[in-house]
Amino acid sequence: MIDQDKSKWIDWLIVAIIVFAIGGSLTGVFTDTSKVLAIEEKQAPAFNLKTLSGGVVGPSQHVDRVVILDFWATWCGPCRKQMPALQAIEADATLKDQVVVLSINTDDADVGREKLVKGFMSKNGFEFDVLMDTGSVAGLYGVNRIPTIVVIGPGGKVHYARSGVLNESRLRELIAQAGRI
Repeated sequence: MIDQDKSKWIDWLIVAIIVFAIGGSLTGVFTDTSKVLAIEEKQAPAFNLKTLSGGVVGPSQHVDRVVILDFWATWCGPCRKQMPALQAIEADATLKDQVVVLSINTDDADVGREKLVKGFMSKNGFEFDVLMDTGSVAGLYGVNRIPTIVVIGPGGKVHYARSGVLNESRLRELIAQAGRI
């Protein structure tokens, strides 16, 4: 009887270790802000992407501002967690002439993608425009995890490029730092 109880306890311990290991590695995928992308401290690659509203936008149109690139997808929980902070930055009238948020969607480029993204933005009250990437811009910037935030200073130099969720306070710090470049 003792051997059977011991065996069950060992089985549960093994399961707990596996769950902890998997959970820890998945958490790292979404919250690792320590991995600096190779693009940091370099000139930002130029690009133009189609927006949900029908325009074409890229960071070169905003060289006199701090540009925040947010690489995200509708299915990504950490991405959704970060979006209210980006909305607050975008809606702040004191930053309007100094900062622009370019929200870059990385969902699969299928026929229903635009409808999906428009519905997501509307449902959640996000008012910033969304650029639709097919992977080419994410590739230019070395993005391999989402969410990834890239902060480009006036003049086009990448000040910050890392994956993970940032709160509004941290975004404001990065904006201030990048504005001094």
